Amino acid sequence: MQNKKYRIILLFSGLFLLWNMQAQIGTWKMYMAYNKATIVVETPNYIFGVYDGSLLSYSPEDKEIRTYSKIQGLNDTDIKFMAYHAGERALILVYSNSNVDIFLGENDVHNISFIKNNSYIQDKTVHNLEIIGEFAYLSTEFGIVVIDVKNRVMDWYRFGPAVRSVCRKDNYLYAATSEGTKRGLITSNLKDNQYWETVEGNQTSIEQMVFFKDYRVVILWNMVFYFDENGWLNSFGLNVV
Repeated sequence: MQNKKYRIILLFSGLFLLWNMQAQIGTWKMYMAYNKATIVVETPNYIFGVYDGSLLSYSPEDKEIRTYSKIQGLNDTDIKFMAYHAGERALILVYSNSNVDIFLGENDVHNISFIKNNSYIQDKTVHNLEIIGEFAYLSTEFGIVVIDVKNRVMDWYRFGPAVRSVCRKDNYLYAATSEGTKRGLITSNLKDNQYWETVEGNQTSIEQMVFFKDYRVVILWNMVFYFDENGWLNSFGLNVV
């Protein structure tokens, strides 16, 4: 899977470099920085990439490369996170200023500016974006933002500590926070902190967290670890570049 991703990135980079060189011959148009690819997402018909915070797509069918900006309906610049919601065939774009777009196609973009425009949130930093089921989850400095992608609405769970990553196992939502890992029953009122409990393996520096089978796998101290059934931390011996 990782090798495939790297091949896509290399192919995408080469194709765009060729396109960019050709586009500069005898044409005038809007140019944005497209030097370093940071995110690549594959969808059924396109491959989308974020280059220096800017969005572009490549069509394997007709080899066409398109760039996107406010001219094509985006509501901001400098994309920090991007993920694909297969159910709604939508890209979720999170900008560096915490503005959010649900991108369905050129000039078909729905903006969610709750974090960006909320004057009561002092630190608006978004740490992660995860698609879990029908929802998009933003792990932020102030808690968890939940976006219902289909209905274009959002909710939020305000924590005391910062949230670095979110994942789900069975009927529980797990949150890696700066005070350790917590979990809450999905059917509970997760807006109330009393419904969140601390779990075994209470590490405070987790940057990313997912479940693989029955194991909670995390990125911690730039390495990959997993917690066993007793909550003990075990190393895969893998470094994260």
